[in-house]
Amino acid sequence: MRSPLSRWLVVVTIVLAAQLGVPPPARAQGLTLERPVPGAVLRPFDPPDKAWGAGHRGVDLDASPGAVVRAAAAGRVSHVGTIAGTATITITHDEQTRLRTTYQPVVASVSPDDWVESGQVIGRLVGREPHPGLHWGLVRGEEYLDPLTWLLVPEVRLLPDGALPSPPPTLEVSVSPGLPWSSATARAAEGPITSPFGMRRHPLLGTWRLHDGVDIGAACGSPARTIAPGRVVLVERHVAYGIRVVVEHAGGLRTGYTHLARATVAPGQVLAAGQRVGDVGSTGWSTGCHLHFMAWQDGRIVDPTRWV
Repeated sequence: MRSPLSRWLVVVTIVLAAQLGVPPPARAQGLTLERPVPGAVLRPFDPPDKAWGAGHRGVDLDASPGAVVRAAAAGRVSHVGTIAGTATITITHDEQTRLRTTYQPVVASVSPDDWVESGQVIGRLVGREPHPGLHWGLVRGEEYLDPLTWLLVPEVRLLPDGALPSPPPTLEVSVSPGLPWSSATARAAEGPITSPFGMRRHPLLGTWRLHDGVDIGAACGSPARTIAPGRVVLVERHVAYGIRVVVEHAGGLRTGYTHLARATVAPGQVLAAGQRVGDVGSTGWSTGCHLHFMAWQDGRIVDPTRWV
């Protein structure tokens, strides 16, 4: 049996490792979640032993009625309505694995089949008894998962002495998008790739996480251009991505242009290949002017290098 001193050393080691940004164990790649509301965890994930057994199939996050609820990740709204009398929104993030997040009880400001981006407002919380706050769930197929283990910035959790954490789920990142190379007839920006797609230590947060696009070292104010013909589906100011434009193309492809100094297009606008969507900047979580270029194929984040 370990002494109290040794147990404290284990705790200190775990906390220091988290603060120093030591890479976490293998975790979900291709999907990272952001909190839909900023409140603390009121009730943790406690899945049932059997499919219909008693348990808590998500987490409850502290939030007051009327609070804004945001999408935890990009995806398509697959359900808006009531489940067991509770107002519910479901967003599907991966059609193949049926990976989806749920939000209850929320009065929706989105509709079924809408595409939403991470951090986009999807509705407002309504009061419920006897459990306050937002009930946030993550489901893959029929399997309930703990959404806190998929966070963009994971929480530090201390385990009892001698206990081992269960391995997190994994999701393969597609690196072979279906849109032909020839469909891209313009460059997103002029400059070298300064940070590739893949796992890296975040330059601001210091944590090990997925870099979900490529950084192009373009000058401040230089044009960011759509790589192929398409339609603007989102223009927003995001806390992490700054000013961002998302364009939908043929073949199930979407591209994102982030950290812009300004956007020069509007939602619904139809664009030609090479048309300017904004000016390169350094808004959001950025250390200097560059274009963070992103791509999704059929709703899944993919490596956009082939189009750069």
